[in-house]
Amino acid sequence: MNKLTKRTYKQIVLYAILGVLLIASLFFVMHNHSFYERPIAKVMEANVEETIPLKDMYDNEDKLFIQRLVAELKNGEQKGQLIHLMNEYSLSGAYDQPYQIGDEVFVSIDAVQAGQTDLTGSIKDVKRDKYIVMVAWVFILTLLI
Repeated sequence: MNKLTKRTYKQIVLYAILGVLLIASLFFVMHNHSFYERPIAKVMEANVEETIPLKDMYDNEDKLFIQRLVAELKNGEQKGQLIHLMNEYSLSGAYDQPYQIGDEVFVSIDAVQAGQTDLTGSIKDVKRDKYIVMVAWVFILTLLI
């Protein structure tokens, strides 16, 4: 083998290894719910129930939306069960955000009362690890290019 062929072979092997690592890390991060102690739910339905116009003391206009979500628990003792969540968000989106079908969120589950079959709870945070891994891979690939 000449020098050029060895170098090309090493590059192909390096890019193949990086490709496998990229796919494996994305697959892992999309299916790692069981590694979390906090309950994670994936949004299955999202409906805006009410829109309330708001005006602050500086005459800035905004709208408050009340969103009803149905999500499926992905980990914990109630894995696979549906949970009903409420979300309030504003048009400005300063401290809140709307959720769409497919979003994954950390939730707290309200205490289940006797005779109650539906789970309810509240959203604590968004599960962002898959976005962080994607940005990290874009950064690594940009450095290599």
